[in-house]
Amino acid sequence: MECDQALVELLQKVPGIKQIIPRGEDIPKCDYQSSLVSLTKTLGTTLETIPNLPNLGIAIESRPQIQKIGLAVNPECKVILVEQLGSIDNLEIIELTEGADYAAMAESIAQLDLVIATDNPIGHLAASLGQQTWMLLEFSPHWTWLIDRTDSPWYPTAKLFRQSEAGNWESTIEDCVQVMQSTH
Repeated sequence: MECDQALVELLQKVPGIKQIIPRGEDIPKCDYQSSLVSLTKTLGTTLETIPNLPNLGIAIESRPQIQKIGLAVNPECKVILVEQLGSIDNLEIIELTEGADYAAMAESIAQLDLVIATDNPIGHLAASLGQQTWMLLEFSPHWTWLIDRTDSPWYPTAKLFRQSEAGNWESTIEDCVQVMQSTH
Protein backbone atom coordinates (compact mmCIF):
# COMPACT_ATOMS: atom_id res chain seq x y z
CA MET A 1 0.00 0.00 0.00
CA GLU A 2 1.33 3.42 -0.95
CA CYS A 3 0.59 6.36 1.37
CA ASP A 4 1.91 9.69 2.58
CA GLN A 5 4.90 9.45 4.91
CA ALA A 6 2.71 10.83 7.72
CA LEU A 7 0.52 7.69 7.56
CA VAL A 8 3.26 5.01 7.41
CA GLU A 9 3.59 4.30 11.15
CA LEU A 10 -0.19 4.27 11.68
CA LEU A 11 -0.95 1.97 8.75
CA GLN A 12 1.77 -0.50 9.78
CA LYS A 13 -0.60 -1.49 12.61
CA VAL A 14 -3.47 -2.40 10.27
CA PRO A 15 -3.97 -6.15 9.87
CA GLY A 16 -3.87 -7.36 6.27
CA ILE A 17 -1.52 -4.72 4.88
CA LYS A 18 1.66 -6.57 3.94
CA GLN A 19 3.82 -3.65 2.86
CA ILE A 20 3.66 0.13 3.25
CA ILE A 21 5.42 2.22 0.60
CA PRO A 22 5.87 5.94 1.33
CA ARG A 23 4.59 8.08 -1.56
CA GLY A 24 7.42 8.96 -3.92
CA GLU A 25 9.36 5.72 -3.46
CA ASP A 26 9.52 3.14 -6.22
CA ILE A 27 6.55 0.79 -6.28
CA PRO A 28 7.58 -2.84 -6.74
CA LYS A 29 6.10 -4.89 -9.56
CA CYS A 30 2.53 -5.89 -8.75
CA ASP A 31 -0.44 -7.58 -10.42
CA TYR A 32 -2.94 -4.78 -9.84
CA GLN A 33 -2.83 -1.14 -8.82
CA SER A 34 -5.81 0.93 -7.65
CA SER A 35 -6.57 3.94 -5.50
CA LEU A 36 -8.03 3.03 -2.12
CA VAL A 37 -11.36 4.75 -2.80
CA SER A 38 -11.71 2.92 -6.14
CA LEU A 39 -11.41 -0.47 -4.44
CA THR A 40 -15.08 -0.34 -3.44
CA LYS A 41 -16.04 -0.56 -7.11
CA THR A 42 -13.31 -3.07 -7.98
CA LEU A 43 -14.32 -5.37 -5.12
CA GLY A 44 -18.05 -4.94 -5.75
CA THR A 45 -18.68 -3.50 -2.28
CA THR A 46 -22.33 -2.88 -1.41
CA LEU A 47 -23.98 -1.50 1.73
CA GLU A 48 -24.48 -5.10 2.85
CA THR A 49 -20.82 -6.10 2.40
CA ILE A 50 -19.09 -3.18 4.10
CA PRO A 51 -17.02 -4.76 6.89
CA ASN A 52 -18.03 -4.12 10.48
CA LEU A 53 -16.22 -1.65 12.75
CA PRO A 54 -12.77 -0.80 11.44
CA ASN A 55 -9.88 -0.96 13.86
CA LEU A 56 -6.53 0.65 13.27
CA GLY A 57 -4.92 -0.90 16.35
CA ILE A 58 -5.44 1.93 18.85
CA ALA A 59 -7.53 1.16 21.93
CA ILE A 60 -10.39 3.58 22.60
CA GLU A 61 -11.55 3.67 26.20
CA SER A 62 -15.26 3.83 26.89
CA ARG A 63 -16.24 6.86 28.96
CA PRO A 64 -19.63 7.44 30.57
CA GLN A 65 -19.80 11.19 29.92
CA ILE A 66 -18.43 13.43 27.15
CA GLN A 67 -15.78 15.75 28.57
CA LYS A 68 -12.85 16.13 26.15
CA ILE A 69 -13.93 17.10 22.65
CA GLY A 70 -11.54 17.28 19.73
CA LEU A 71 -12.42 19.72 16.95
CA ALA A 72 -11.17 19.26 13.40
CA VAL A 73 -13.39 21.62 11.47
CA ASN A 74 -13.08 24.38 8.90
CA PRO A 75 -12.56 27.93 10.26
CA GLU A 76 -16.19 29.00 9.73
CA CYS A 77 -17.50 26.02 11.72
CA LYS A 78 -14.86 26.47 14.41
CA VAL A 79 -16.02 29.98 15.30
CA ILE A 80 -19.68 28.91 15.59
CA LEU A 81 -18.93 25.65 17.41
CA VAL A 82 -16.59 27.14 20.01
CA GLU A 83 -19.13 29.88 20.74
CA GLN A 84 -22.04 27.44 21.14
CA LEU A 85 -20.13 24.70 22.97
CA GLY A 86 -18.81 27.32 25.38
CA SER A 87 -22.26 27.47 26.96
CA ILE A 88 -22.03 23.82 28.06
CA ASP A 89 -20.36 23.12 31.41
CA ASN A 90 -17.51 20.65 31.93
CA LEU A 91 -16.31 20.50 28.34
CA GLU A 92 -12.67 20.74 27.37
CA ILE A 93 -12.28 21.63 23.70
CA ILE A 94 -9.07 20.51 22.01
CA GLU A 95 -8.20 21.66 18.51
CA LEU A 96 -6.92 18.87 16.27
CA THR A 97 -4.76 19.93 13.34
CA GLU A 98 -3.20 17.84 10.63
CA GLY A 99 0.49 17.25 11.07
CA ALA A 100 3.27 15.00 9.91
CA ASP A 101 2.46 12.06 12.20
CA TYR A 102 -0.90 10.33 12.03
CA ALA A 103 0.16 7.68 14.55
CA ALA A 104 0.62 10.43 17.16
CA MET A 105 -2.70 11.96 16.10
CA ALA A 106 -4.37 8.56 16.59
CA GLU A 107 -2.94 8.36 20.11
CA SER A 108 -4.30 11.85 20.86
CA ILE A 109 -7.73 10.94 19.48
CA ALA A 110 -7.80 7.85 21.69
CA GLN A 111 -7.66 10.14 24.74
CA LEU A 112 -10.77 12.07 23.72
CA ASP A 113 -14.42 11.43 24.42
CA LEU A 114 -15.66 12.76 21.09
CA VAL A 115 -14.32 14.19 17.85
CA ILE A 116 -16.36 16.72 15.89
CA ALA A 117 -15.06 17.16 12.36
CA THR A 118 -15.91 18.35 8.92
CA ASP A 119 -15.13 15.91 6.09
CA ASN A 120 -11.35 15.79 6.48
CA PRO A 121 -8.59 13.24 7.21
CA ILE A 122 -8.80 13.71 10.99
CA GLY A 123 -12.52 12.95 10.98
CA HIS A 124 -11.93 9.82 8.92
CA LEU A 125 -9.07 8.77 11.21
CA ALA A 126 -11.18 9.22 14.35
CA ALA A 127 -14.06 7.23 12.90
CA SER A 128 -11.64 4.56 11.61
CA LEU A 129 -10.36 4.15 15.15
CA GLY A 130 -13.88 3.45 16.37
CA GLN A 131 -13.90 6.76 18.26
CA GLN A 132 -17.24 8.50 18.72
CA THR A 133 -17.17 10.96 15.81
CA TRP A 134 -19.69 13.58 14.77
CA MET A 135 -19.23 14.60 11.14
CA LEU A 136 -20.50 17.98 9.96
CA LEU A 137 -21.24 17.51 6.27
CA GLU A 138 -21.77 19.97 3.46
CA PHE A 139 -25.12 20.09 1.67
CA SER A 140 -23.69 18.02 -1.19
CA PRO A 141 -21.06 15.80 0.48
CA HIS A 142 -18.66 13.24 -0.97
CA TRP A 143 -20.43 10.08 -2.16
CA THR A 144 -19.07 7.99 0.70
CA TRP A 145 -21.46 9.76 3.10
CA LEU A 146 -24.47 8.67 1.04
CA ILE A 147 -27.69 10.72 1.42
CA ASP A 148 -30.60 10.87 3.83
CA ARG A 149 -28.67 9.15 6.64
CA THR A 150 -27.47 10.19 10.07
CA ASP A 151 -25.21 7.14 10.34
CA SER A 152 -22.46 5.66 8.18
CA PRO A 153 -22.08 2.05 7.13
CA TRP A 154 -18.34 2.74 6.79
CA TYR A 155 -17.98 4.08 10.32
CA PRO A 156 -20.41 2.59 12.86
CA THR A 157 -19.38 5.10 15.56
CA ALA A 158 -20.00 8.15 13.35
CA LYS A 159 -23.05 10.40 13.63
CA LEU A 160 -23.72 12.62 10.62
CA PHE A 161 -25.00 16.19 10.80
CA ARG A 162 -25.84 17.59 7.37
CA GLN A 163 -26.31 21.11 6.05
CA SER A 164 -29.98 21.69 5.22
CA GLU A 165 -28.95 24.28 2.65
CA ALA A 166 -25.64 24.94 0.92
CA GLY A 167 -23.32 27.13 2.97
CA ASN A 168 -25.49 27.18 6.12
CA TRP A 169 -23.38 25.75 8.93
CA GLU A 170 -25.34 27.48 11.71
CA SER A 171 -28.36 25.16 11.68
CA THR A 172 -26.10 22.12 11.27
CA ILE A 173 -24.07 23.14 14.30
CA GLU A 174 -27.22 23.99 16.28
CA ASP A 175 -28.43 20.41 15.69
CA CYS A 176 -25.06 19.08 16.83
CA VAL A 177 -25.02 21.24 19.98
CA GLN A 178 -28.62 20.25 20.85
CA VAL A 179 -27.60 16.59 20.77
CA MET A 180 -24.56 17.45 22.90
CA GLN A 181 -26.73 19.24 25.46
CA SER A 182 -29.19 16.35 25.64
CA THR A 183 -26.43 13.77 26.21
CA HIS A 184 -24.14 15.78 28.49
